[in-house]
Amino acid sequence: MFLPPLSGPKGTRYEDVCQITIRPGSPITSGQLCITGKCQSTINLLKFFDLWYDGETVMQLHYGPIGVYFTGQDENGMWMSITDEEAKDRYGKSAGELRNQYETYGPKLILAEYYRDVFYMEPNAVNRLTWLAEDWMPYVKDTSVYPVDCTFTSMEMETLDWHKPDSETAVREQEGLWLKNGGKDGGAITDEEWEAYKEFLAKKCGMDDLLQVYQAAYDRYTGTED
Repeated sequence: MFLPPLSGPKGTRYEDVCQITIRPGSPITSGQLCITGKCQSTINLLKFFDLWYDGETVMQLHYGPIGVYFTGQDENGMWMSITDEEAKDRYGKSAGELRNQYETYGPKLILAEYYRDVFYMEPNAVNRLTWLAEDWMPYVKDTSVYPVDCTFTSMEMETLDWHKPDSETAVREQEGLWLKNGGKDGGAITDEEWEAYKEFLAKKCGMDDLLQVYQAAYDRYTGTED
């Protein structure tokens, strides 16, 4: 079950608490396939990974094989996933645990149309989407989402490799300190502390360079680059 958005001192759940936004579950990435110089046939390798985007293939890569996670097709030809009760009876684990056992990580992508034409969305996913729609979406004012499949130039990748580790570490550490101790005097974080934090990220962690890289990649993705 989801934790509802927290209410602030004024009773609101947006302005005086935090900005509730949408973001993908995975980090910003352009995929998980890397081809090294030892590959003897790049064409055949890419043909192989093209199959990872086929509906019936990707559902098995993401959830589990037909005959294990997917138990059969209904009268419309849609594949049906195993229930928790069936999974516990046959394998001694929940459907989610069964999926974790068989899921294959790689450059796969589940299209929305697959849930319409190939296989049914798992019940737990339906519940999660329902909870999000009912408990969180009413408080989302900006539905912008940074796409997970933006691509970067070689120079941009160098910038990311150089600055991203330090930036992410600094953000995690500061978030932890603020959650644990609050601001400098144990109270609310002051504007001065916030501005000092942003200045530190910009001068020591390359925040401005990172923002420039992500903006350029996003502009290319949306076709709005100069």
